[in-house]
Amino acid sequence: MFFFLPIHFLIHREYPTIEAPPIFSVGPAELDYEFVKTGLKVWPGRSLLLYGGLVLSTAFHMADGLQILWASWVKDVPRPWSPWQFSNRRYKRAAKVGALALPSLLGLYFLFREPLLAFPTLTSRYEAVFRSSFVYQG
Repeated sequence: MFFFLPIHFLIHREYPTIEAPPIFSVGPAELDYEFVKTGLKVWPGRSLLLYGGLVLSTAFHMADGLQILWASWVKDVPRPWSPWQFSNRRYKRAAKVGALALPSLLGLYFLFREPLLAFPTLTSRYEAVFRSSFVYQG
C-alpha cells in the first residue's frame, strides 16, 4: 500500500495539474476512463501491475479491517453457516480478498480490452502525465 498509493496519487492527482507543456494542466473533467485506458494501452505491463497491486493491497486492507470489525462488534451474534467458513485462516483471507478484488480487477480487464476513444491531442497530454512519474519513464 505504501508503494502503490503514492504513485497513484501523484499520477492521478498531482502531475495532471502541471501547467507547463506538454501536459497543459489536464483538468478534473478530462481525467476519466480514457486516462486509465491510455495508461493501459501504452504501458500495459506496468499499468496492470500498478493498478492490480493497488486493488489487491486495498482488498487486503479491507479484509483485515472487516475481520477486526467483526471480531470487535459482532462476535457475539451467531452466524449462519456459509461456504466462506473454511477451516484454514489463510483460505478464509484469500476468499475475502478475492471476493473484494474480483469486481475491480474484472473492470480493469474490460477497460484494457476497450478501444481508446480519446482525441490524439488529449492522449499525448495523458502520456505526458504518465511519463512524469519515474515508473513510466524509459
